[in-house]
Amino acid sequence: MKKTTQRTEPKKVIKSIDELQALVETPVTCTFKLSGHVVQLEVRRVTQDIDERVRILRKKAVPPYIKERNDYDYLNLAYLAARDKNEAMARSLIVYLCCPAVAAKKPGLMKEEDIHAFIKGILTENIVEIIAATASAGEMEVVPLANFISTAASES
Repeated sequence: MKKTTQRTEPKKVIKSIDELQALVETPVTCTFKLSGHVVQLEVRRVTQDIDERVRILRKKAVPPYIKERNDYDYLNLAYLAARDKNEAMARSLIVYLCCPAVAAKKPGLMKEEDIHAFIKGILTENIVEIIAATASAGEMEVVPLANFISTAASES
């Protein structure tokens, strides 16, 4: 039987709120593969202020209420389009506010619509998702997965 090894994360005992705050404010590395290169980008974690702006954006789209059914129409196309646009704007906002390298290209943007238009013009949606996920979740590493495409069942 093959023995597997588990990777354990180092433990850090925090003795003060200042130590915790310093750890939270430490930039994290977003790592992903692009055109055969491993790319590493420094990002900040999402703060409560940014998280609140993102939450407000995500809640802007509200499905229409159908009185006859006494329910909301979650399949309404206009609602779905608005929800998807707001979600994309939220990810762009996270990338702009948490990735200094991106914000440095066009500093001073304040409106979510302007930020989204800028981000959409320079980054692909996949890269935006990876950076936003890293800023939201802390340190992440996106690595290629094994290809489990199966042909017909083999006989043993």
